[in-house]
Amino acid sequence: MDTSASIIPGQSAAGIALGSSITSVVADYETSFSMEEVKGVLAIPTSPLVRYRSEMVDLWAANGQIIQIMVHGKYVGKLQQTIGLGSTLAEVETQIGPVEEDEEDNLVISSLPGVCFGVPGSFRDSRDPALRQVPIREIFVFKS
Repeated sequence: MDTSASIIPGQSAAGIALGSSITSVVADYETSFSMEEVKGVLAIPTSPLVRYRSEMVDLWAANGQIIQIMVHGKYVGKLQQTIGLGSTLAEVETQIGPVEEDEEDNLVISSLPGVCFGVPGSFRDSRDPALRQVPIREIFVFKS
């Protein structure tokens, strides 16, 4: 696992590609992953959804394939060589484009599908000015 690898929306993070075999990825890295089945909103009705957690990278898998990657903690890779953990949404908007909430309340860049951001705290909506100054705590990569 490369914790300095670029974050590529809709494709990869940490040097791990979406669609990769979860069994191979877990076997390839010495990082220990804890595993839990996901129930509820994200669960896929025809297949169990499993989350693999590690210190800097979490993986979600269904049918044996990775369908979502989240980087967090001390991960240092960047999105478009500029945005990483600790950056603010204001910086995202300056460097890449406007951030908005999608229909699932994810903070996304409409012009850049396949990536969204997690920030600490609770805000009325994505137009709250305070939200723009909060550091990004998580970056998710998924198929768009």
